[in-house]
Amino acid sequence: MLALSACTGTADDVTPSSESVVASATSSPQTVDPTIPVEPSLPAGIPTAPPSSDTASDPATLNASVLITLATVDPDTGGLLVGGYVTGVIEDGGDCQYVVRSNSGESFTIHKDGVENNGSTSCGSTTVAPSRVPAGTYTVSLRYVNDRGEAESDAVKVDIP
Repeated sequence: MLALSACTGTADDVTPSSESVVASATSSPQTVDPTIPVEPSLPAGIPTAPPSSDTASDPATLNASVLITLATVDPDTGGLLVGGYVTGVIEDGGDCQYVVRSNSGESFTIHKDGVENNGSTSCGSTTVAPSRVPAGTYTVSLRYVNDRGEAESDAVKVDIP
């Protein structure tokens, strides 16, 4: 940075220095503590602060839509067949959690790894054994969790005969 000031004297009066000059709107000198690191400044138009991580701390704000595409009786086993995917997130490795709740209030969760698939994240499909879902009414929802938050689908009702 180059600072110009009006001064009297000749060029011989100037002493080279490694200090930088910072223009100030105040006339009093500013003291800088050399033990405190100073953040480098960025050119105009470039943000000077990192993006806020406020949305990452609130798990309900993951910018994604979670959809159940399959929640039905498995015709081969008589168990429960579920499947789904996530839009707005394209990645491998997120945690897909199929949450199965019975009318009696009991619930269990099936975990599957998310897989990047054609502009979305697939949670795949899975079959729940009939021994885990005896005859009755169940609701199934899909929760997706990654390092930035979580999102959950609406619940889908399934009747197991």
